[in-house]
Amino acid sequence: MKLALLLAAAFAGAVQAPADRDRPSTTPEARAAIHAFGGCVARRSPELAAATLARDFTTRAYRSNLRNLARANESCFRERGVMRTEGLPLAGAIAEALLAADAAPLNARLARAALGPATPARSASDGIAICIVRSAPDEVARLFASEVASDREAAALAPIAPLVSACNSTGQALEATPAGLRAMLATAAYRSLRDAASSAGAGN
Repeated sequence: MKLALLLAAAFAGAVQAPADRDRPSTTPEARAAIHAFGGCVARRSPELAAATLARDFTTRAYRSNLRNLARANESCFRERGVMRTEGLPLAGAIAEALLAADAAPLNARLARAALGPATPARSASDGIAICIVRSAPDEVARLFASEVASDREAAALAPIAPLVSACNSTGQALEATPAGLRAMLATAAYRSLRDAASSAGAGN
């Protein structure tokens, strides 16, 4: 299967509004492919990947950087094609790989970061993800330790799912697929740790 098809499938239905509930979710194969691709991108271009995720994901500059980052690492995927690189799942896969590059326990790092100010939210769903990352570091770390589209992932998501409503202060309905929720949490966790490290550095 060409990379373009895998990416298209991975990006479809990441976050669903109530009206989109019947839209097909991503396949396990597509999720595994994008996860592996994002991990490879992060390992090969860690500085550029970090700089990209630090940008505001609502901007055109962010989307352009993400697209260029993926194109610069096309060799991470065995079969090349025209790539659709704008997408939360790709950013989430890259974020997870960058988080895993630090050997310190992730739950402990997230708990320490939660003692400081929250990283600014860039959308309603981002605010929910930041809230979950700060309030449930153990559960979030357990999620990232699971393989995508696996039984362990489903088990790890079970205690996180209720927090979507608990952390939603907007009253706006949000329904996220497992792929979308995992990716939102990954990018929020990465930015939370990055901002906490920046604050600690500025204080020294």
